[in-house]
Amino acid sequence: MDSFPSPTQSPLPASSSPIASPTPTPTPVPTPPAIPPPSVFSVVPVILCFVATFGLVAILINYFGDRRKTRWYVQGIATLSWYLPFTIMFLLPLDLSSTLYRRCQQSETCRATGLGGGAPLMYLDERAQFIIWRVVYWTSFSLTWLSLPFLISFVDSGAFRVRDRVRSALRANLLYYSFAGLAALGFLGYFIFVKGITDGKALMAFVMAAANSWGLLLIIIFMGCGLVAVPRRLWHSANLEREFEQIEAKAVGLKDDWFIAEMDLYDLLAKTRVVEDRLPSGSPLRPLVQLILKKFPPASQRATTASIIRTGDSEELGLPDVFTEKFLEDLHLRVMRAQSKEARCRALWEQQLHTALFFQDVLHSAHNPDHRLESTIQPYRDASPLHKSTAWWWYVRIRPFLYRTFALVFTLLSVALIWSEVTFNFSNPPLSIFAHLLHSLPLSYASLEAISFLTMAYMCACAYMMLMKLKLFHFYALAPNHHTNERSLLFCGSYLCRLTTPLCYNFLTLSRETTNPVFAQFMGQIDLVPFLGDEFNDWMPILILIPALITYFRIHSRIFSWFDASDPLLTSDD
Repeated sequence: MDSFPSPTQSPLPASSSPIASPTPTPTPVPTPPAIPPPSVFSVVPVILCFVATFGLVAILINYFGDRRKTRWYVQGIATLSWYLPFTIMFLLPLDLSSTLYRRCQQSETCRATGLGGGAPLMYLDERAQFIIWRVVYWTSFSLTWLSLPFLISFVDSGAFRVRDRVRSALRANLLYYSFAGLAALGFLGYFIFVKGITDGKALMAFVMAAANSWGLLLIIIFMGCGLVAVPRRLWHSANLEREFEQIEAKAVGLKDDWFIAEMDLYDLLAKTRVVEDRLPSGSPLRPLVQLILKKFPPASQRATTASIIRTGDSEELGLPDVFTEKFLEDLHLRVMRAQSKEARCRALWEQQLHTALFFQDVLHSAHNPDHRLESTIQPYRDASPLHKSTAWWWYVRIRPFLYRTFALVFTLLSVALIWSEVTFNFSNPPLSIFAHLLHSLPLSYASLEAISFLTMAYMCACAYMMLMKLKLFHFYALAPNHHTNERSLLFCGSYLCRLTTPLCYNFLTLSRETTNPVFAQFMGQIDLVPFLGDEFNDWMPILILIPALITYFRIHSRIFSWFDASDPLLTSDD
C-alpha cells in the first residue's frame, strides 16, 4: 500500500552542527490552505446508503420470492448474495472521493483539481474502506464458489431426509470442485515451475484475476445487451398501441407454456398414483409416495383418475418393475420442478391476461372527452371520478412523456459508455467521455460522487436487469409477484456476486482513474499476471460492441426463432 508523505515534515534540512551559527532567518515557505477535516456526519450518509440498499434488496427479494414458502436460511443467503452486488453503486464513488480527499490533505492537489478545499459529503478512512472491500470481495467469492453451489444443489434435491440432501449436494458439487481444483493446480504449477513466479502477492493476483476474468466476460455480455435493451424498451413502452401488441403476442406464448407445464404435471401425477397403487399396503415406501402426492396443487389433486391416468404396463409409463427409494427421490425432484414450473407459468399467464385487458381499456379510453379511464379491471372499475381522471392523465399523457424522456437520457448514457469502453485504451489524448468528466472538469466532491454514483448505478442496472430477465429452459427464471422458486433466487444471487468486482474494475478502467483508490490497492492490477496481461486489458472491453450490435439488430432473437426456441434474454419484444 502506498504511503503518503507526512504533512508535518519540514521542507528544510536540519543543521548538522551542534552549535548553531547566526544565520539569517529563512523566508517561510507558503503552505497550502488547511483543509477542514471531514465531519462526523460524513459517516451518516454512508450508513443511510447501506440501509437504503438493504431496503431495495429486501423489496426485490419479496417481489420475486415468496416468504411463506422460502425457507429462512435460503432467504438469508439469497438476500446477502443480492445485497453485496448492489452496495458497489455507492461504495466505489465513496472510495474515489475519500481517496482524493486524503491525497488533497497531503499535497497541493486541491489547488490543481479545483475542489475548493471542502470535505466530501460521504467519507470513510482508508482502514475502514480496506475492511469493507475485503468483506465484500471475499464474502462474494465464498458465496459464488462455495456456499451458493452447495445450497442450490441442496434445495434442488429430491431426497426426503436432510442428511440425504446434504450427501446429494456434496456429490453434485464434487465433480465440479474436482475439475476446478485440477485447473487451478495446473495454472499454479505453470506459474511456479514454468514462469518461476513464487511471490505470494503475484500468485494471489493471479487467483483474483482468473476468478474475475469470467465475471468480466459476463459483464461485457449482460451490460452490452442492457445498454441497448433498456432505453429501447422504455421508448417502445411509451407507445400504447405497440405495447398492447407486444403484450398480446407474449400472452400467446405464455398460454402455450402453461398448457405444456400443466400436462407435464398431470403426467407425473398419473405416474405417482400408479406407483401408489402398485406398492403393497405395508411397504415402507408408501409414506414417501404420500409425501410426493402432497406436492401437487389442489386443482390437479381434484382431477379424476379416469381423466388423467394412462393405462399400460410399467415400460409404457416409464416406470421400473421394482420401486426403490432412489427412484422415488428422482420422481420427487421431477414433481417439485414440474409443480414450480406450472405455478410460475400459470401466474405469468394470468398476470399477462390482466395486463392485456387493462391496456385494452386504456386504448379505448384514450380519446374520452371527459379524460377518465373506464376499465373493467379492479381497482379502476369502482374507482372514484378523481381516481379515474388521475389514471387517465398518467397512462395517456404523463407516462409516455416520461418514458420517452428517460429513453433519450439513457440512450445518451449508453452511447457514452460504449464509446468510453471502446476508446479507453487511447490515452494521448484520452477519448473516454467519463475520464474527461471526472478529470478535466473542476468538480467538487459532491459532483464527483454524484457522477460516479449515477454512472455506476446505470451500469449495474443494465447488467443486473439483463441477468434478472435471463430464462434458461424454464429451469432458472425470475417470476414476479412471489412466483420465483428458491433455486432461481440463489442462482441469480450467484451470478450477481460474479459481476460485483468486474463492474468496479470496469468502471475504473473506462474512467482512467489515477488516484489509486482503495479498491485498486486491494485488488491490484490484472496486468500483474503475465498470462492475462496487457493484451487481456486491451481487447476485452472492446468486445462490448458484439452483444450491443447483436441486441440492436435482434440477431439473437432471429437465431432462436429459426430453431423454434425461446429467447433466453427475452429482449425480442424490446
